[in-house]
Amino acid sequence: MHRCAPKTTLVEARIQRVVSGHTLEVTIPSADPARIQRVRLIGIDAPNIEQKPWGANAQQFLQQQLDRQVPEGSTDKPSVELEVDLQQQDEYQRVLAYVWQDNQLLNQVMIAQGHALAASRLPNVRYEERLKRAQESARLSGLGLWDPQNPMRQTPVEFRGTL
Repeated sequence: MHRCAPKTTLVEARIQRVVSGHTLEVTIPSADPARIQRVRLIGIDAPNIEQKPWGANAQQFLQQQLDRQVPEGSTDKPSVELEVDLQQQDEYQRVLAYVWQDNQLLNQVMIAQGHALAASRLPNVRYEERLKRAQESARLSGLGLWDPQNPMRQTPVEFRGTL
């Protein structure tokens, strides 16, 4: 996995809950440490929880990635760093961010391991090429939702259109 430091200022956040494969609830100690904010990972589209089994798999994988830094038995919440792009919030008032942990871009990890699709949305395209390359690698390797034995047949957008 290609690792490199982000290009802009990062804001530390503490994970409170993994809502889905592309949405987190966090607190930001440097702002209002008691206020829980929703964060939508930029550049990815993970399956909905109802999109079985891929939605739950994506949520669990993201949770596992976040929990890697927390010692076993600890009650500490995982911390990450948030990097915003040009558009900082969506229409649902979620913070739009690239999520970094230990110099790894979790948005990219989700795609590279086959738990999300690359989803470019202007104007937030800072890591667009990187995310597309991760998707192509996952697809060629048959990982996660690209598994030839059990491929995801509807994109998350298509699935949401049927709800």
